[in-house]
Amino acid sequence: PSLIRSQSQGFDRTKRLAQSGLALVLAALLVLTVVLSVTDQWLLPLLGASFTPEKLQLTHWLFLSMVWWLPLSGASACWRAVLNAHDQVALATAVYLASPVLTIGLLVAGAGTWGVWVLAIAQMLGVLVETVELAVAVKRLGYSLRPRWFGWTPEILAIRAQHLPMLAGTLIAAGCALVERSGLLLGRPRPHR
Repeated sequence: PSLIRSQSQGFDRTKRLAQSGLALVLAALLVLTVVLSVTDQWLLPLLGASFTPEKLQLTHWLFLSMVWWLPLSGASACWRAVLNAHDQVALATAVYLASPVLTIGLLVAGAGTWGVWVLAIAQMLGVLVETVELAVAVKRLGYSLRPRWFGWTPEILAIRAQHLPMLAGTLIAAGCALVERSGLLLGRPRPHR
């Protein structure tokens, strides 16, 4: 909604908002990516307490190979919002097909050869294809792909106000599942629902 409203104030203002939004999202997700990459050696043994050392090592490498999708997905989400604001909803939605189509194709072609790595490869290629397709479409609309921070404008503050409660709810839900799962891995019985 903020991006659509900013269009009435001129294309330059809309472009600045898109660049600031991209800068904010990428900064947050890059920090999260680094934190997860650095702490995985402590987190994964907690989550995979019943894993063998070999399975834990495989999980570690799969995790590190896939964690970089976070910033790419953030960029994709920002560019998808730009396309939606320009009524290009079909394109913004159609790019979601890249990951499942690549996953199916690579599973058929290489599951016997690459094993579980085929899923990691397919996911990363899918996210990369989605990001590139969205970047090309946004660039054609005249937007810069370069993130640039223009400060806490009223539009950015409005976006923050819209997304902080959603983020808090997501973190609480994910935290509850994590606590329940860690209890199960440690041999505690599942609570009855």
